[in-house]
Amino acid sequence: MLKYELLIVLPGTLDDNQVAEKAQEIVKLVKEVGSEVELHTIGKNRLAYPVKQIRYGYYYTITFQAEPTGLASLENKLSIHREVLRFLLSHFNTNLTSQQKVAYSSDNSGMARVAERGGEIRQAAPALITPVAEKKLDKLNLDEINKKLDDLMGDTVTGV
Repeated sequence: MLKYELLIVLPGTLDDNQVAEKAQEIVKLVKEVGSEVELHTIGKNRLAYPVKQIRYGYYYTITFQAEPTGLASLENKLSIHREVLRFLLSHFNTNLTSQQKVAYSSDNSGMARVAERGGEIRQAAPALITPVAEKKLDKLNLDEINKKLDDLMGDTVTGV
């Protein structure tokens, strides 16, 4: 038996009770093909792009052990499940360091939060959040740009 991780996204239009019920339904589907099933809640986050006109989703990860032969039936069941917006099934890498196992999320105020898998969510230290490096841009010289445009355009432009 191999260890797998399943990431699922449920619609953000559901309330907390409905989401908990749907997550438990999916856990039951996973238990049909695997064992040692653990459900981890990541929380409600904005989707990168709207899916079925839904902009937010509840993210969950499920780790479990299963035989590779049963995964096709699980994927088929998840693909026809009405409440699953997206899912991703992958091998669970147990060789990750504790820093690689850290999960990032944000709360309602937009503050970044950090959690180790199976651990308690804590406030992110400012040292853990690194700003995106700013790319230095050369100053634009309009004369150079005009000259290059004239060279490219040549005498082919006719004024009408």
